[in-house]
Amino acid sequence: MPSLHTKSTLSGFRRKNPSFQRDPCIAQQEAIEAGKISFRGLTHGHYPGICLPQDALPGLRSIGFWDAVGMQDWGMELHRNEGLEISLLETGSMDFTVEKSIFHLVPGTLTVTRPWQLHRHGVPHVGPGRFNWMILDLQALTPQEAWQWPPWTDLFPSDLRELSRRLRTDRDCAWKAPPDTIRAFRRLASYLARPDPSAHLSAIRLNINHILLGLLETIRSGEISPHQKNVSCLHAVDDFFRRFNGNPAFLSEKWTLELMAKRCGVGITALTAHCHAVMNTTPMDYLNLCRLSWAAEQLKQFPHLSITQIALDAGFSSSAYFATRFRERYGKCPHVYRQAC
Repeated sequence: MPSLHTKSTLSGFRRKNPSFQRDPCIAQQEAIEAGKISFRGLTHGHYPGICLPQDALPGLRSIGFWDAVGMQDWGMELHRNEGLEISLLETGSMDFTVEKSIFHLVPGTLTVTRPWQLHRHGVPHVGPGRFNWMILDLQALTPQEAWQWPPWTDLFPSDLRELSRRLRTDRDCAWKAPPDTIRAFRRLASYLARPDPSAHLSAIRLNINHILLGLLETIRSGEISPHQKNVSCLHAVDDFFRRFNGNPAFLSEKWTLELMAKRCGVGITALTAHCHAVMNTTPMDYLNLCRLSWAAEQLKQFPHLSITQIALDAGFSSSAYFATRFRERYGKCPHVYRQAC
């Protein structure tokens, strides 16, 4: 697979205006290189991703998705984009700030930021889940400038004018995504995940236009973001799993799915579904992920502690099982990992 592109060759943000400094994507790039997120993307410019041919879908600055399993320890800086960003949080949960407003995003939330809007996903850290996005250069950096959509945009001119007007003048930034829009983002992700996504530009173009039409229809419908509705159960499971982070007393309990569900006050099926929505993985896999993360920190900070003691304190039944799971996660056995620190 081609390597990720990081060098800036972009002609966007043409003006020498410090208030429009672009996102350097440093934290995201570091998370990709450290294996904290699974990432696929295409780019024209400095954004991470596989470089698109220069004449392919001009104006598409970035398109991609990442999968983050469990709570993350990295986040984005407040920034502005070199175009209109349309994003979908497909699974998981994440806080999102635009100017002075903060939203708690839940699965199926569609967000939009204009080039002049200071924003970031993750406050302060990116949340777990699958996050999809695209950035379109509309040749405008301020609300006063006319938008010029890419030439391959297929919406009827009157619809494009309406979409431009609504996005330039409305203050809304988050909506409940309709099912068709979610499916279009999923189709895009399926093409981006293929060995050569640039061989599927026609399909990518069609799905982008499908999303633009869905965005217009969503704005017309006035269906607000679900960030303040029907999330109490998700929050309960979210709060429960957050307690696993760095909490050895909690990690070392003999957890089963039945016990987890009882603690959360839900059934096993609901627990599993909510865990997928909040943490983007299964309950037991997330538990093991937290146990391994805590154990890795102990290996680095306390070289005098035995590996067996650390394994038992983390909640593993034996040092052999711990070593197997640790090697799967970090690519080396605990002893070698400790020596490398």
